[in-house]
Amino acid sequence: MELDGIWKGIGNEKEKTILGIVQNGKEVTLSNCIGTKFQVGGLGNSYFKVDQAYIGCHFPEKITFRVVYVNFNLLNDWANLTGMSYKRDLKKVIPDIHYKVPEPIRIFQNKEFEVYIETIGNFKINRFGQKKAEVSEISYFKVKFLRNEYDIENIFHINYHLRNLLSLATLEPVVPLDFFGYSEASEVIISHKKIKKKVEIFYKPVLSAKFVEEMIPQQMLFNFQEIQVTSQEKIRKWFENAETLKPVFSLYFAVIHNPPPFTEERFLFLIQALEVYHRRTREGKELPEQVHQKRIQQILDAVPQQHIEWLKGKLEYSNELSLRKRLKEIYEEFLCILNSFMKKGSFINLVVDTRNYLTHYDEGLNESCPRGKELFYLSKQLEIILQLCFLKELGFTRDEMELLFKRYQANQVKFLAAPET
Repeated sequence: MELDGIWKGIGNEKEKTILGIVQNGKEVTLSNCIGTKFQVGGLGNSYFKVDQAYIGCHFPEKITFRVVYVNFNLLNDWANLTGMSYKRDLKKVIPDIHYKVPEPIRIFQNKEFEVYIETIGNFKINRFGQKKAEVSEISYFKVKFLRNEYDIENIFHINYHLRNLLSLATLEPVVPLDFFGYSEASEVIISHKKIKKKVEIFYKPVLSAKFVEEMIPQQMLFNFQEIQVTSQEKIRKWFENAETLKPVFSLYFAVIHNPPPFTEERFLFLIQALEVYHRRTREGKELPEQVHQKRIQQILDAVPQQHIEWLKGKLEYSNELSLRKRLKEIYEEFLCILNSFMKKGSFINLVVDTRNYLTHYDEGLNESCPRGKELFYLSKQLEIILQLCFLKELGFTRDEMELLFKRYQANQVKFLAAPET
């Protein structure tokens, strides 16, 4: 970010907020700024690295909004909402084309905020001769806060979960394309009426993967039309599970949005996500804790005193389920789906041996560890299992998951089974 003039103390401190005016005359708030350099001559110039920029308003203190709108790539296709209607009568030369802006659809509500899908129509008409008219539509997630304005960090948190939900639904990386809001700080009085000005929000999302801009709904894992009736319940579960499954989401969506450069890293991220998922959603103990403690005490009573502390450390996690048992439990939950493209025993053995080799580099497992494209395909199979786990947490029934899976299976078939060697 380049600013006119020499900023006092540049390079020596981090400016929390900078208020200014951009060249088109709009107010701008720059947040979390770090001065990098300055250039002398004339008025001089100062250069900053900026985390966030808000164009259209000055926020001298806390940055808060009453309503925000965000459009992600693929949201238009996922929502698949339009106000366009087209009718062609064979007796008429000119077809009938009508347009009505779709009503916003509320998809979630709790005590703090509501989430809508709102489609905004943009019109372009040739006023000279009326030879041309264009209508384009953009769908947004609209988040409306019910009690008080929300600070920007909480808004980013909500957007993070909406982004992940859309990424799961489309099986693609998702990035915000347009983000704006309305705040009490942006209020102005025009013709004796209070009006909130639009504030554009800019930040740099963490994304290194290439993203697609268009997709037909049938290629998705699920689209909005398929969950519209149950969207309130499904999105409620998604937000409720967000804290419990936070490390699982972080690992899985890091692979989707920022694919690791090496297949070994990708595999380790995914198997760790699956192991954490099991740990967070199930008991995950071999024996009831009381029975286990009794067993531990019996073992400690039978060893010499000088070895007790050492043995206690070794036995600390002895009641935890092994990775093999965790994988087996998850696999059996989705047996009907997974058995159509993999064999349980060989798959679990291969995953466990690969994880152990990549973690401990046991030379005894070196020959059996897949590499290259075989490891990539194995990682894709882990992705699919995690997707099934997420569908379950959203409230999809097993029958619904089977139907969804059969539809997109053709698009996934190249990833389902490792190639023959």
